[in-house]
Amino acid sequence: MTEQPSLQEQLSDLREIKQLMQLLELMMSMNEARYFLERMKRTKFEETMDSIYETDGNLLAFVIAYGRGFMSAGPGRTVLKPAQVYGTHAKLTEMHEEIMHFRNRKHAHHEDNMLTTVVGCEVSFQEGGDLLLVPQVQLGLPLDSYARYDPVLRRMDQYLYDRQKELLDRASEKIGRKIVMPDGPTPPWASDGRGGDK
Repeated sequence: MTEQPSLQEQLSDLREIKQLMQLLELMMSMNEARYFLERMKRTKFEETMDSIYETDGNLLAFVIAYGRGFMSAGPGRTVLKPAQVYGTHAKLTEMHEEIMHFRNRKHAHHEDNMLTTVVGCEVSFQEGGDLLLVPQVQLGLPLDSYARYDPVLRRMDQYLYDRQKELLDRASEKIGRKIVMPDGPTPPWASDGRGGDK
């Protein structure tokens, strides 16, 4: 007599469950992106090296985490297409492209810092005839007004939620039982600071 596979084995063999596991990786990346976006929105920028490096680090983490879902990550990994997520919504697609532009500048071209640019040197004479060169640095925040990227992440959240529901519904139909996943409150850093659902 052949032993029937356990429910756990049946579930793990379902294509939809494998796709769901990949989707959960994307969700984790987008949660990471939201965390760093919220940090950028809350951090008061000051013209100090600490503030510059903190802002640049948060920016780097945000664009890398966000972009991870749209970059090829090896065989069997889910890669999102902007049209899947944003459809024909031109403004969201434009913001997505802006984020990816900065992601590619920082990651592909290894630009160490997008916030500061050396724009020249000021030259002066010192006692004894030595020349003193003082670099002139320009500060710039490439992704200004961070809150304007909230709609991109909200649309991404909705897309991922809808895709999760679709996969769970298809897997439930195949297995003959309703499959659900835990759904907890929004973390405090991803909402208005009070926690709970948005």
